[in-house]
Amino acid sequence: MSQKFAPTVSVVMGVYNGARFLREAIHSVLDQTFGDFEFIIIDDGSTDETAEILHGFSDPRVRILTHEKNEGLTRSLIRGCSEARGKYVARMDADDISHLDRFSMQVEFLEENPEYTVAGTQFHFIDAFGRKRQVSSMPRLEEEVREAIERAHSPVAHGSAMFVRERILGCGGYREMFRYAQDFDLWLRVLERYRITNLPEILYGLRFHGLSATRRHYYLQCRFVEMARRFAKMRAENGLDPLMRGDIESVRAEIESWKPEGFIQASRMRSETALRLAEVWVDWVRLSDIFRLWVLAAINDPANKDVWKFLASRRFRSRLARTARGRLKRRSRNANHESFTGRS
Repeated sequence: MSQKFAPTVSVVMGVYNGARFLREAIHSVLDQTFGDFEFIIIDDGSTDETAEILHGFSDPRVRILTHEKNEGLTRSLIRGCSEARGKYVARMDADDISHLDRFSMQVEFLEENPEYTVAGTQFHFIDAFGRKRQVSSMPRLEEEVREAIERAHSPVAHGSAMFVRERILGCGGYREMFRYAQDFDLWLRVLERYRITNLPEILYGLRFHGLSATRRHYYLQCRFVEMARRFAKMRAENGLDPLMRGDIESVRAEIESWKPEGFIQASRMRSETALRLAEVWVDWVRLSDIFRLWVLAAINDPANKDVWKFLASRRFRSRLARTARGRLKRRSRNANHESFTGRS
């Protein structure tokens, strides 16, 4: 495809051993009501049936790139964006679902609102069986986006994002050193020049695999988020951060220092990870999952005062109240139904 006939949208998706949900994810893109796109899929060294599934699609819009070994999502996205030819890049994750009108609504918004560079969407959490769970409330107003950043939360669900390719590349694009939280680092740099928002419509299904899978990488995710925020402060003060100055080795050394040494430090790391997850997910996942995270945090570091403060926090108490009200409503509906059935 020549640049002259470049598509409006380039969809970029990395996949590593994602065979289980891959077909569903790909079909959700190919079935979009907006069809002017190319679909760049990077097989990041998969060893399962991923390659076989990918090559089973004959749609000419699909372009498959292959890594001989697993290089991580960040490198996959860097390669995908460098190959992209569309005016806009739409992110997609290999286990998620894009609703049919997602691309059409995002393109329409970005065309009509050129002051925005990134447009995400609201989303449903979906479980392994595709059942819809909680609904997001991603920020829309500029002050809400800034507030999310201050809380160290990503203002956009990465897989739901569509952005203006040239502007993103002008901001430096994804940076290889950020193996995790590569989107958070990018959004911070984008906000220094442009605006970010989320559409009000639910246009994405974000797969929730359970807390055990989420915990594996969350400690590093948090560390990279903290680094991204610190780098943003450096840019605000001096115009540059260490990566911009080319100080790669010091950044690499800091990342290496995050590895826990010894049993006590490892236990504290597990406690901190579980507690942070509980704080982030308290409004989203099952209350039983939140309790399991809290127990894990308490067992691994019972001396941590923040673990005990969590039980008295406003957000946790609010979640308890909402759950109790929901259960009471369900019991009331069931009682009314049984009463009606008995009379009939």
